[in-house]
Amino acid sequence: MNKKLKFYFLLVGVIYIYSIVSHFHSTSSSFMAGFNEGRNSVKKENKNHSSVNVYHINAEPSLGAYSYPQKMINSITGEIINFESIGFIVKAELHEKHFNWYDKIFKIMSLVFALIYLGVFIAIPIYMFNIIQSVQNNRIFDMKNLKRIKWLGKFVIILFLIETFIGQFDYRMALNTIKIEGYAIQPYVPEVSMLMLGGVILLLSEMFSIALNMKEEQDLTI
Repeated sequence: MNKKLKFYFLLVGVIYIYSIVSHFHSTSSSFMAGFNEGRNSVKKENKNHSSVNVYHINAEPSLGAYSYPQKMINSITGEIINFESIGFIVKAELHEKHFNWYDKIFKIMSLVFALIYLGVFIAIPIYMFNIIQSVQNNRIFDMKNLKRIKWLGKFVIILFLIETFIGQFDYRMALNTIKIEGYAIQPYVPEVSMLMLGGVILLLSEMFSIALNMKEEQDLTI
C-alpha cells in the first residue's frame, strides 16, 4: 500500500479521535452531574413530588448584547466591573406541577437518549481501533472496513441529534420554570461541527464504496 495514503488515513483517524475525545471531555462532566442529581433526587421525589435537575441554558441580556447587566469585583484592582454571560448551568428544584404529561415523556426520553449517548461513546473507540488495525494490515478498502467507517459517521450524527434533543428539552423546562434577572432565555442552538463531521465521514465512505465497486467490476472484466 502507498505509505503516504496510509499516513494520511491514520492522520485523519487521529484527528477524529481527538475531536471525539475533546467533545466527550466537555460534555461528560455535565452528563455525570445530571446523572448524579437524578439519582440523589429519587428519595426526595418520592417524598414531596419534586426533583432536582441540572440545566444548561443559553441566555442573552434582556436589553441586548453588550448591555452588561451584572457587576462583579475585579480581585486584582478591587474595582467593580460590569459583565454579561451567554450561558448558565442551573441547578433547580422542580415540582410536579411544573411538568405537563408530555414534559414527563420528554424527560423519560432524555434519560433513554443519555444511555444511548453513552453507548455510542463506548462504540466509537472500538470501531476506530478495528479500522486502525485493518489499516496496519493493509486492508483499508474492503466492505467490512467501509461499513465501520459508515457507522462512525452515523454515530457522530446520532450524538448531534441526541444533544439537540436534550438541549431543546432543557430550554423548554427552563423557559417554563426559571427566570434569570436581566436575561432572556434563548432557544438551544446546536453546534453544527459534529453534524458536518458525520456528513463528511459518510460522504467519504460512500466515495470509497463506489471506488471499490468500480475496481471489482474492472477486475471481473479483465
